Amino acid sequence: MDGQIVAILIVFSFFSFIFLLIVRYLLLPLFMRPILLQSEILTFLNNKQLIYREHHAIGQKQTVTPELSFYQKITSISSYFIIIGYSKENDTFQVFYAIVTKNIAIPFSFPKNKKRSIHFIEETNLNVLNTWIVNQKEIIEINNFCPACGNKTNPQNQKCTSCGLAYI
Repeated sequence: MDGQIVAILIVFSFFSFIFLLIVRYLLLPLFMRPILLQSEILTFLNNKQLIYREHHAIGQKQTVTPELSFYQKITSISSYFIIIGYSKENDTFQVFYAIVTKNIAIPFSFPKNKKRSIHFIEETNLNVLNTWIVNQKEIIEINNFCPACGNKTNPQNQKCTSCGLAYI
């Protein structure tokens, strides 16, 4: 009888462990992956006096990641992004990595109000900068006329009402 209880506990523990692994590494990242909001990107770039160019989601291996404790690794999910900004003053592009971390163990986390955090890292390696910036197009400042069709436009619009050219 005692042997059966031990065998049942071992089988139950095994399946519980498999269930926890599936939830942690498949379901949570699939449905609870943190995102980087456009407003957060624009606020960050405005503080750096840069113009938004583009951003992309990237894999963890393509970025420099800060060291996390064992507890942080098992109780948080992270998303990785690259942000490209343009400086009018220097006529250069700048590349930043953004790591958005969402804590999934909120009742047990400290500090209590730190459910989501964003960590920005500036890229300084010239080879990486050239890799990301090689496909960048020329920046044209919009005044009162669309550069594509020449029709009168408002520079505050997101795109031309005549031809549909999207503005930065």
